[in-house]
Amino acid sequence: MSSLTRVKNDHPHRHCGEPLGDAATQGNHTGRAAPLACRNAVTFIMFAVFALAASPALAQTDPAATRPTVEHAWARATVAVVKTGAAYFTITGHGAADRLLSATTPVAERAELHMTGNDGNVMRMRPVDGLAVPATGAVTLDPGGYHLMLVGLRQPLVAGQHFPLALTFQNAGAMRVEVVVEAAGAARPMEMNHAMPGMTPGAKP
Repeated sequence: MSSLTRVKNDHPHRHCGEPLGDAATQGNHTGRAAPLACRNAVTFIMFAVFALAASPALAQTDPAATRPTVEHAWARATVAVVKTGAAYFTITGHGAADRLLSATTPVAERAELHMTGNDGNVMRMRPVDGLAVPATGAVTLDPGGYHLMLVGLRQPLVAGQHFPLALTFQNAGAMRVEVVVEAAGAARPMEMNHAMPGMTPGAKP
């Protein structure tokens, strides 16, 4: 009992990593047990701190959290003799830039991304090979600008009905949306008119 008491008193402020006992005892396993336990404790603490620091970054890079969203998908009604139509929608980025590559729909033979612009005071429409989606912010397809041309309609687009549209993004992959068919002369989807009561229905902002 006296020898144990003497060892304890000889090292009243022993720190982690300092062996217990004098130089003669440092060669045995008892002298190494304390430093080993301390190293394990330090390793565990460092791992815990790293995990806590890394978790917010991992959450921010979660692909599901940064997928773009597609809203206000709509199209104008057509008549039976017309074999082309157009679809419009808004794509919003949520932290990661992307690119809309293509689209398909069962109501048309093919869907093509087009851009309408002024070329020497003449409005021209031309195909584009993709549409960039900003990391933050939105890009809108609407009449007079970017739009999705529906070529070879298999049936007329009737106001009040809706049809599926499959979009393919470079990073986010495939995404399915429902397109609402508005009146033939509509300039914006009806749901947006309801959200802006101060505007005349069908008026373009």
